[in-house]
Amino acid sequence: MDCSDRDCRKFIKQLPEAVFVETLEGDIVDVNNGACELLGYTRAELVQMEVGDLVPKDAPAFLPDQIDEATRSGEPLETINVDKAGKEIPVELRGKLIEVDGKERMLVSVRDISERKAAEEELNRSKKRYQRYFEELGDAVFITKVGEEDHGRILDANSAAVEQTGYPREELIGMNVEEDIAVEGPKSITYEEGDSKLTQGETISFREKKRSKDGRYFWTDVVVTRIGYKGRSAALSINRDITERKKAKEQLKRYKMAVEGSEDLIAAVDQDYNYLFANRAYRGFYGVDGAEIERYSVGELLKDKTFRQEVKPRIDRCLEGERIEYEMERTHPAKELRQLKILYYPLREEEKIHGVVAIMRDITERKKAETELRQKEKKYRQIFNKANDAMYLHGLTEEGKPGKFLEINDVACEMLGYSREELLDMKPTEIDAGERAMEVPDIIDSLIEEGQQTFEMLHEAKDGRKIPVEISSHLFEMNGEERVLSIVRDVTERKRSQQALNEERDKLRHLHDAVDELQQQNTEDEVLQTAVDVAESMLDFRFCDISLVEGDYIVPKASTNGLASGESVPFKVGEGITGKTIKKGETIWGDDVRNHPEAKPTNDDFRAFISVPIGNLGNFQVISEEVGAFDEEDVELAEILADHLQEEIKRVRLEEDLREQAIHDPLTNLYNRRYFNETLGEEVERCKRYDKSLAFLMADVNRFKEINDRYTHQTGDEVLREVASLLQENVRDADTVVRYGGDEFLVMMTQTGEGVETTVNRLKKALKDWNRESDLIDFPLTLAMGVSHWSPKQKRDVEDALKEADEKMYEDKQR
Repeated sequence: MDCSDRDCRKFIKQLPEAVFVETLEGDIVDVNNGACELLGYTRAELVQMEVGDLVPKDAPAFLPDQIDEATRSGEPLETINVDKAGKEIPVELRGKLIEVDGKERMLVSVRDISERKAAEEELNRSKKRYQRYFEELGDAVFITKVGEEDHGRILDANSAAVEQTGYPREELIGMNVEEDIAVEGPKSITYEEGDSKLTQGETISFREKKRSKDGRYFWTDVVVTRIGYKGRSAALSINRDITERKKAKEQLKRYKMAVEGSEDLIAAVDQDYNYLFANRAYRGFYGVDGAEIERYSVGELLKDKTFRQEVKPRIDRCLEGERIEYEMERTHPAKELRQLKILYYPLREEEKIHGVVAIMRDITERKKAETELRQKEKKYRQIFNKANDAMYLHGLTEEGKPGKFLEINDVACEMLGYSREELLDMKPTEIDAGERAMEVPDIIDSLIEEGQQTFEMLHEAKDGRKIPVEISSHLFEMNGEERVLSIVRDVTERKRSQQALNEERDKLRHLHDAVDELQQQNTEDEVLQTAVDVAESMLDFRFCDISLVEGDYIVPKASTNGLASGESVPFKVGEGITGKTIKKGETIWGDDVRNHPEAKPTNDDFRAFISVPIGNLGNFQVISEEVGAFDEEDVELAEILADHLQEEIKRVRLEEDLREQAIHDPLTNLYNRRYFNETLGEEVERCKRYDKSLAFLMADVNRFKEINDRYTHQTGDEVLREVASLLQENVRDADTVVRYGGDEFLVMMTQTGEGVETTVNRLKKALKDWNRESDLIDFPLTLAMGVSHWSPKQKRDVEDALKEADEKMYEDKQR
C-alpha cells in the first residue's frame, strides 16, 4: 500500500478504531482520534513517544514484522497498553506494512479488548464454579439408588455430606441412607409414599432426624428429586442441617422470658383491643395478675375516656401499619402520676397485621432532670456572656442548614465588629469566607451524625477583615429542638506562629535532605557543587561561593551558576571577609557589606552576607543584593551546612587516599598486582573493540637475594625503588608499570606495534647510566627481561601471553 503522508493521515483519521503509524524502529509517526481517546494522550504527546513507552515491562512488545506476519495468518497479537492515567488496557494488534512518501511504515490497528477479556475470565470462572458446585455445595448431597432391593443405597456423596455424617466418603458409598443414617423418618410422608412419588418423577421434601458416625443426632430439611446417574435412575438428595434453627426457636422462648423481666412496660393486643400478652412490669403497673390479663380489653383496663380519646385512635393508626411514638401521663396505684414514653408498632406475621405491640417506658425521672437542666441553662447563660472566646448559638433548618443566630456573646460582637442586634438577624454562613465556606454542608452532616465537630474556618468581619478561627461545635436538644453551640477562637496569632514554624521545619527538612545528598557524593567536586545547589534551595541569595585553602590562599572551588567574570576570586588568608573568616575561625555576617571596612566585594550590588568557616579547610559564603536579607536562623542553617560540608570533604579525601593506597605498592608507589588484575580485563575488551594489541615486559632484578644478604634489606628496598623509577621514566605515560611481586616488575604497553623493543633498549641504556653514576652497590645492577605480545587475532588467552613473558624472563635470567 503506497500513499502520501497527507493521504495516510486523512485515511487513519476516518477509522473508528485506534490507529498508529509507526516506523520500523517503533517510533510513533501519527495517530488518529481513536488512539488519543483510548490512551488519554493528545496527538502531539503520542508522536513524541515510542511504542515501547506504552507497554509495561512485563507485557510483550512486538516488532512490526511480527504484527504484519500475525495479521496475515489471521491470528492477531495481544498485549497490554498503559494509558496516560497509568491504567493497563488489554489490546489486540493488527497491522500492515505500508509505504508513506517512499518510506516504509507500519499501520497498526489497536482494539480495546477489555470487555472480551472480562467476559472470558467470567466464563472460565463460571465453568470452574459449576465444576466445584457439587463438591463445595454447603449442604450435604447424596446420590442414591431408586427402586429394587437396594433402594436408598448411596452411590456418591460430597464433602459436606462427609462432614455432616462423620463417615469417610469411601464408607458412605454403599451405605443405605434410610436404614443406616436416618433414625426418625419424616412425619409428613412415609418412605414408601416418597419412593412412589420419586418413581413418578415428582420432587419431594420432608424433615428427618439423622445420626452421625460418632452418635450425634441432628435434624435436616431434605429435598429429593429424580435424576439420571451413569446411565441409570437415581435420586439427588440435598440435606440441610437445621439443628441450629431448632435451637433458635428455643431461644425465642427465652426471649419471651427476657421480655417478662424487662423494666419497660410491654404488652400486645389483637385487632379487637384484647390483650394477647403483657409482661410483669405492665401487669404490675395496672395491678393485674398474670393469668387474668388475657381476659381484659384495653378499654376495660384503662379509663373509658382515656381509651377513646388517647389510646384507641393511635392503636387504629398502628393497625394500618403506622409506627406511633408519643408521651403521656398515667396514674400509678402506688407511685401516683407518672410520665410515660410510649411506642406502638404493628404485630405482623407473613406481612399481615394481627395486632399491636406497645412498649412504655417510665420517663418521670428524666423529665425531672430536664426541668433541672432548664434551671441550669439560666446560670450557664450568664457564663456564656462572660466567656473569653466568642460563642454562638443557632438552630438548624428542616433541610439541615444553619439557621439564624439565637444567641451570641459580647466577645463575638467585638471580634466581628457587628452589634448584637445585627448578628441576631444573620446566619453563620453570612460571616463565613474563603474556600472552606463551601464545606459547611459536609460539616453539618458530620455534626448531626457525631454530635460534635472541631474545625477551622475563615470569618469575615464587618470591616472586611478576614479572621482565621477554630470552631468547636456541639449539637444538643433544647426545648425539643436541635441547637448548635459553637465556641469560636481567633487563631490569627497561632496561624502566624504555625506558618513561621512550618517555614523553619521546611528549612530543617531541606537541611536533612542536603546531608543525605552530600553523603551520596563520591568526589570532592561533587560534594562542593551539591552544597551550593542545596544552599540555593534553603537560603535566598544572589551569590554563593565555596573556597578551599591552598597554601596561603583561599581559592574558589564551587559557586552559583551565571556569575559574572571576576565575582568569584581568590583571597589571601586574612584578606577581606573571606580571609578574615578563615583566620579567626568564626562566622561573620551582616545586613550590609558596606558597613564592614575589611570587606572587598567583587560586585557593587552585594549587600547582606554570611561567611562561615568550613573548619580549617575553607570558607562557605552567601551574599544577597537585599539589605538585611538574612537572620540568625539563616546563619544557624549555614553553619550546620558548613559543619556537614567539612565532614563530607574529609570523607571523600579519606576515601580517595584509601583507594590510592589500595592500588599502589607502598614501597615503590607503583601500581600493585591487584590494580593490574582489575584493569587487565578492561584493556583486553578495549583491544577487542578497536582491534589493538598489548605487549607485556616482565623484569626481574638479578642477584637480588645477594643484595639483601650483603647490603641489608634496607638497601634492597632502595634498589627496588630505583628500578621502579627507571621503569617509570623510560616508558610512555599510557603504559602501566606494576610491582608484580617481590623483585619482579611488569610493564603493560598498549598500542605498541614494534615499539616495545625500543622501550627495552631504552631501559637497558638507562640501567647502564645508573650503574655508572650510582654507588649504592659495588657490582652492576642488571635486569632479566622477557617480552610477549597479544592481540585479539591470536588463538590464545591473554594469560598465555603473560606466561610467555614470564618464561622468557626466566630464560634471560639463566644466561
